[in-house]
Amino acid sequence: MNEIDLKKEFAECLLKYPNDPFKAALEVFPDDNGIALKMANEWPIDKEVLAFKKELLKDRDPLDFVPQKAELAMKIWNAMNTPGIYVEDLAKLGKLYHEIIKKEEKGGEVLNSLGDAFAEISKRLPV
Repeated sequence: MNEIDLKKEFAECLLKYPNDPFKAALEVFPDDNGIALKMANEWPIDKEVLAFKKELLKDRDPLDFVPQKAELAMKIWNAMNTPGIYVEDLAKLGKLYHEIIKKEEKGGEVLNSLGDAFAEISKRLPV
């Protein structure tokens, strides 16, 4: 891939992670932290990258660059499974998770009520 193509890809990833250029760079170069670090430090203000970002936003819906329902639910689920999470945080994440997946199948079951979601979460709470 040439530098122009890399900058286009980085611009798109930067729209997904506007506050984390290193994460955006790792999507472009997942196996080379050195290149990703250099990219994260230099390219967010690169004129070509800025132009590509502007072009992408002109041509596409801005919602194309934010997590969709399934991706967001997965991120919340992963946060809920963080070792040592506080019970209060787990409850808040559980409520948010439920709001995202309500009335959709999850593991063959349908969580239709907040009570179902909290019952699922409570199985993991320390006794």
